[in-house]
Amino acid sequence: MNKKLEKLTSIFHMMQYVKKRFGNSYFSQARDLFSLKRLNPTCNISDYYRYQMFNHSRCPISSYVNFVGKGDTERMSRCLNPPGSVTAGWDKLVFAIMADTYNIPVPDLLGVYKPQGNLPSFVSQGMRTHHDVRKFLQRPENFPFYMKPAESQKGIGGLYVTGYDEKTDQIFTKTGKTLDFKDFLNQTIDFSNSAYYRKEAGFLFQKIVRQHK
Repeated sequence: MNKKLEKLTSIFHMMQYVKKRFGNSYFSQARDLFSLKRLNPTCNISDYYRYQMFNHSRCPISSYVNFVGKGDTERMSRCLNPPGSVTAGWDKLVFAIMADTYNIPVPDLLGVYKPQGNLPSFVSQGMRTHHDVRKFLQRPENFPFYMKPAESQKGIGGLYVTGYDEKTDQIFTKTGKTLDFKDFLNQTIDFSNSAYYRKEAGFLFQKIVRQHK
């Protein structure tokens, strides 16, 4: 119930803003929304306000009949990117294997964390547990490195690590942030608050790419 109330409150605030900023009355906005839903069921209220469909001086509401709204973006994405055809693009470890097979230049892998399943033979430092990750951090020759999930979106889990203090068990990042080992794991390998990350796919630890001068 609270979520529904929050959603209704948010919609009302958007309607207030449009009325004040653009002069569209509540009635005209509601009429637009009903017309939009009838013309194009894939569009919803968030599309209407995000893309300023209420601004008729730019485009009349009828022009959005072929617009791909939020309600259909996921289905369209899956049609354009069938899982069987883009696995190498989604799974960075699979791509690394293909790159190694065909000698395609990619950032060198220092190691891979993968809790289960096979690891490529060219990976010199395989990690299965948190203890293995700590041992990786204890090797000064591994720094600096960039780590990223084999499967994720929106930059989740990516981290540029510059150093590790074994005495304090702290990790240092390029941004100057210091993390203890538990927080480091929670922000990377053990990140759980997302539908865009799959832990079992693994985590890549890469050498830093040096730009040409």
